[in-house]
Amino acid sequence: MAASCATILGIDQDYSLGDPGGAGGLGGTATGGSAGSGGTAGGGPGGSGGTAAGGSGGSGAAGGSPPLSCAAQYPVAPPIQQITEETASTCNLCVSTVGQSCRQICAANGGECLDSHNDNPNDSCVIDPSDVLGCDHQGFSSEICTCTLGCGAGPPCTPPAECTGGVCQ
Repeated sequence: MAASCATILGIDQDYSLGDPGGAGGLGGTATGGSAGSGGTAGGGPGGSGGTAAGGSGGSGAAGGSPPLSCAAQYPVAPPIQQITEETASTCNLCVSTVGQSCRQICAANGGECLDSHNDNPNDSCVIDPSDVLGCDHQGFSSEICTCTLGCGAGPPCTPPAECTGGVCQ
């Protein structure tokens, strides 16, 4: 036995303690702790005839979600014809409201309708700020819905929950 090892007498068997970080000896098993996501394995190799086991590593910080965009929340597919403007908190969408309102279109994509305007000239997808239609208007081949980007300060709601007053309900 090496000079730096000590033998401990046990009831069922004798145990030998090796140097911290020393190599595993004859008959020894070296097991470090398993690393958690973003963590570090613990424990050192075992000494002569013994084992050294470390604890599990901690979990690393979760990666952040990519920034939300109007294109991600409101994909261009019927009834959405195009995204006409994006701000930090809103998306202006040129949509067909034949059969559904801006309120329904925004809600189906996890957002909330803030307002709706006619486009001028007709079917141009250019907002006419003087021609306010409201979120429940239906029946135009093209109008501009102003929907929230996300819901309140958070991500979009997952239907059937709807964004109301900036809160998924």
